[in-house]
Amino acid sequence: MSSVSVRFDSVRPRDIELLVLEELTVSSTFRSWLCEALALETESAPLIRTRDSLGSETGDSDQPGVECGLEIDGERLLVAVTAVLEADDPRSRPGDRREGSRTRRERALGEDWDDVRTVLLAPAALIERRDADGTSPVDATVALESIRDRFAARETDRGDFHTALIEAVLDGGRRQDDALVREYRSAVAERNPDIELSLERPPTASGGDTGTTVELEAASLAPNHRLVHELDAGTVDLSIPGAAPHLQAFAARYVSVIPPSTSFLESGETLVLRQSLPAVDSGGADVDAAVDAALESIQDLLAVSERVQERTA
Repeated sequence: MSSVSVRFDSVRPRDIELLVLEELTVSSTFRSWLCEALALETESAPLIRTRDSLGSETGDSDQPGVECGLEIDGERLLVAVTAVLEADDPRSRPGDRREGSRTRRERALGEDWDDVRTVLLAPAALIERRDADGTSPVDATVALESIRDRFAARETDRGDFHTALIEAVLDGGRRQDDALVREYRSAVAERNPDIELSLERPPTASGGDTGTTVELEAASLAPNHRLVHELDAGTVDLSIPGAAPHLQAFAARYVSVIPPSTSFLESGETLVLRQSLPAVDSGGADVDAAVDAALESIQDLLAVSERVQERTA
């Protein structure tokens, strides 16, 4: 493994797309792995051609990404791969993706391809948010973390270089999260200095982050209760251990203090009281308005926690 530290100050979607295009061109193992993501069962996928859409003679600027032509079971399959690294990338919008996929399919079928499959590459956290919005406009999504892990497992200088390139994307997202939390912390401190918060990153099954989550502390929060605000999901949760088996009795006992808009969730024997509110996005007035809404929900749930503590003391 290389002992040289590689640093990337800026990585663009096109950098990732060209990296994947290289792998599809030179590695039959990588092609087979991508076919698995598309639910294609094949022992081999001979390469017919590869193409960089932006660099093609057709000038398909509305169809960004790279393309790989494969032969699978006697049929010609065109696999189109696009990378999206940030939630505000216009290409990540479902409507735009569906239109782009439709246009690309029409062109490919006109070029005598038998089928077309579309793949979206993105950080795992971004894929989770997209999946929560409904039906995906692409045939498969592949987390950048899984590609990074494949490169890291090679234990070669080239693998280390490719790993560092993808890590620069993932680290960049975490830096944005940290900046947002700093902005959020400052707004909370200005309005209610009695509330403290810390950045949490619950891991996903693949080891990635689930989003920007902060845990809140306040004097009125019972010692065994947990109060968490998921900034990008727009939820504030109060977790109360042991209350889930007695949900109906609990709701009746504290009906006067529990806000009507509260949702009740069960996690084992833990009861979660959830308030839904606008997501917190970096940027001035939006943050201010979101923090105001969040603090109202936080104060409501702190009042519940305090009342429960009084009743059980």
